[in-house]
Amino acid sequence: MPIGRTNTQHIVILGSGVIGVTTAITLAKQGYQVTVCARDLPTDSESTGFASPWAGASMYTPRPTSSLTNYPTDWFTFASKFDYRMQRWEEYTFKKLWSLIPSGHVMELPIKVYKSEQAIKDLWHQHLTPNFRRIPGPSNNPDISGVAFTSVSLSAPDYLKHLHQVAKQLGVKFVRKSVSSIHEPFDYTQDLPVADLVVNATGLGARKLQGCNDPQVMPIRGQTVVVDAPNVKECVMAVDSSYGSESAYIIPRPNGQAILGGCFQVGNWDTTIDNDMGKRILERCFELNKNLSPTGKFEDIKVLRHNVGLRPAREGGTRLEIEMLESDKEYEQGTMHPVVHAYGIGPAGFQCSWGMARDVLNLVDEHFKSSRTTTVDLFTSTEAVKSNTTPRSCPTVTSTTRSRSSSQRWMPKSPIISPQTVLI
Repeated sequence: MPIGRTNTQHIVILGSGVIGVTTAITLAKQGYQVTVCARDLPTDSESTGFASPWAGASMYTPRPTSSLTNYPTDWFTFASKFDYRMQRWEEYTFKKLWSLIPSGHVMELPIKVYKSEQAIKDLWHQHLTPNFRRIPGPSNNPDISGVAFTSVSLSAPDYLKHLHQVAKQLGVKFVRKSVSSIHEPFDYTQDLPVADLVVNATGLGARKLQGCNDPQVMPIRGQTVVVDAPNVKECVMAVDSSYGSESAYIIPRPNGQAILGGCFQVGNWDTTIDNDMGKRILERCFELNKNLSPTGKFEDIKVLRHNVGLRPAREGGTRLEIEMLESDKEYEQGTMHPVVHAYGIGPAGFQCSWGMARDVLNLVDEHFKSSRTTTVDLFTSTEAVKSNTTPRSCPTVTSTTRSRSSSQRWMPKSPIISPQTVLI
């Protein structure tokens, strides 16, 4: 239920990827007035810097490992055994996406995972994913164990457009605009409704956005091929150390298409299509599943398009916290602007989106509740919860303050998540 408010608080969300739009829906449902401001909108499909439409968007995403050579279908959650914050986000999002299966925007997806016995024991989602069960490992490698379960999959471009429509029906406004400073939405001179609070969901843009300028933000380049393959019904991944930063995986989508990948190139800003890589992707994936072709012949694979996207990652992990920033205007010296940061999730945006949006809502609610109580100190009222040392049910709410006149170099305060967890 919405907290008590007069529906006058206006929130501007910078960024219209899956995190931004999901957050807009979550806030609008609680009675907030919401405007999404971004250069690229969910109806766009050609921006390579806009990662959301190009995502594979399965609940579990593959990554190569050198220990399981030449064996397919190694898929697993992004969250490690003790990464309770990301587990919380993934669990909440999984339940939300599962509830959308009857709508046709999300489909069930059988998945198999082959890992070491200890890694299988460390999987945290036995209680969450339906049909979780042990399966035999590969006969040629007795050190590997297997599990199978049912997950979810969606068509990222279609799902994002669906979210866009839901948001508009809730009264969310979308404004196509490039913003150079995080303070712009608070400025009466700009062509946006004045913000009472800003949500920074700019992804890679957080690196150069004035007032944020986070040097830890970096891209992870991904290249995929989308094919028409209605007979492909199961996720599969080839794990081979000879692939280097590349891998081979197949993710079926609800619309009868399949997304084939891929690569995971940390720090690579190149958005041009590598045709040789595209050919390697097709060849490797065809070896995994001949149903990619309606005739069983490689040359008859129906390629719909090649995609390149930059995943918005962040060294040190996702940043989700509230920060009070002093206005950059001289005539507003001492005026503090509330900003909730929600960026740096890397390739896990879809599978964490609803959980992250819920945490943003908690921060927004707490801010406005505190700002209405003059005796409450906003900067000490927020209970900081360490993301990797608390149960999944605990909210992650942290706050920081920063003055524009600070002489000490500012580094974002964010719980540390291991690189192998974040940089997938």
